[in-house]
Amino acid sequence: MLPEPQSPLPDHAFRTALRIAGLQTEKNGKGKKGVFQGLRMTGPAAVDYILNSSD
Repeated sequence: MLPEPQSPLPDHAFRTALRIAGLQTEKNGKGKKGVFQGLRMTGPAAVDYILNSSD
């Protein structure tokens, strides 16, 4: 039996998890959200992968 699929986490939860992990944002112009330099996401699957992967 397969486990139930989970919904992707919202953006703010992803950003909070990155901050807890020690990553800091850099400002990207006036009025824009800070960005995590070097990280790129493309869709909900990328968020789930990053949050659920372990080294």
